[in-house]
Amino acid sequence: VVHLFDPVGNEIWTYEFNDPGRIAGWYANPDATDDAGTYLVIVRVESELRTAFCVRNGEVLWQQNLLYGGNAFYAGDQTFVLAETTSDDDLYADIILDHRDLEGKSLGTKHLSGDKVVKSIHAVLYNAETGGYTVYGRAVANSRQVYTVFCMELDSQMNQQSISVRGVDFYLDYNFSVITAPNGDAYVYCRTYDETYVQPVLIPFDALPESDGHGLRLH
Repeated sequence: VVHLFDPVGNEIWTYEFNDPGRIAGWYANPDATDDAGTYLVIVRVESELRTAFCVRNGEVLWQQNLLYGGNAFYAGDQTFVLAETTSDDDLYADIILDHRDLEGKSLGTKHLSGDKVVKSIHAVLYNAETGGYTVYGRAVANSRQVYTVFCMELDSQMNQQSISVRGVDFYLDYNFSVITAPNGDAYVYCRTYDETYVQPVLIPFDALPESDGHGLRLH
């Protein structure tokens, strides 16, 4: 059962799945609201299949199967981006970015590829100044000791305008991710471990050294 609450704890709506499965991820944002209601995209795992459901006011508005895994991101301008890997056999598979409006209409798709690195998307943010989008993620290759995060700027048509790749040399945790603050600042989230607790570490994205792009590009 999925419950959506407002900031003061009042329940807005509830959605209940009728069959077994587990929720792998979800994303809600107060801005994903219009005159028709409040929207929530839920990525759900059922056997080997992941499905993105867009739920509005407790009813499924649209859904999309993600055959090889993926996640959904609210961009901040009344649109969502589905990030889907293209294969379950190739660790270095491309990622499809499917840009959709709240009603599920596709506004365009792009492929993110790289040079023998495992890629993941962590955030997609609308840039009001440019009308484009900022994509944050990581690209790693353990066998070659490649540990990087990237910031890719896109225009309104999702064409790549620039990319900044930064190296992460934090040996206590190579399962790092990029997180963003409400003001748009980006940080790399790492973790330290001992026998009793996990201590988080935040590193400003811009404080990390520039690294090779490893062929990261949209096409």
